[in-house]
Amino acid sequence: MSERVEAIKQVYGQQLKAHYLAQYKAYCQEQETGDRYDLGRENRVSDEAASDLPSAVSALQQQALDRGDSYYANVYQLPVDQQLTYAVRITTDGDDGWLAVFDPQGQLLAFAQTYLEIAVWAEAQSLQLDCLDFFEETLPGFEAAKAQTLWGKPLSEIDPLTDSE
Repeated sequence: MSERVEAIKQVYGQQLKAHYLAQYKAYCQEQETGDRYDLGRENRVSDEAASDLPSAVSALQQQALDRGDSYYANVYQLPVDQQLTYAVRITTDGDDGWLAVFDPQGQLLAFAQTYLEIAVWAEAQSLQLDCLDFFEETLPGFEAAKAQTLWGKPLSEIDPLTDSE
């Protein structure tokens, strides 16, 4: 299972990084992409399909939405190593958020606290949603990891293919 979890972390981490890199490039060029689906618009589970989600996925999405207007929750469906996963991506009106990845039966496989494109993954022993009040707790190493974000860095430093102007 740990190889699968590592693959999940890699796939979802790459999705976040690619999205926020595109957002940052657009920002630096004074453009707006308007795409808030950081795990891919094409991967988002539509509202119509939401009734077929595992109950743990639906419950977490609803828990986030019940927190109020500054919390947003989208559900995504991505294959990892040819196996379907569901992710609840919770963001706020700030830059922080959370990412919970489930298997098709609703078992939590991986959990991260996020800051823009930075994901700090929880240790396996803490992966029990009923025991984890992730809205109130900060994962170890999260505050230090926030300094690694690409935002505020020169484009030439984060993307060597970008011409500096």
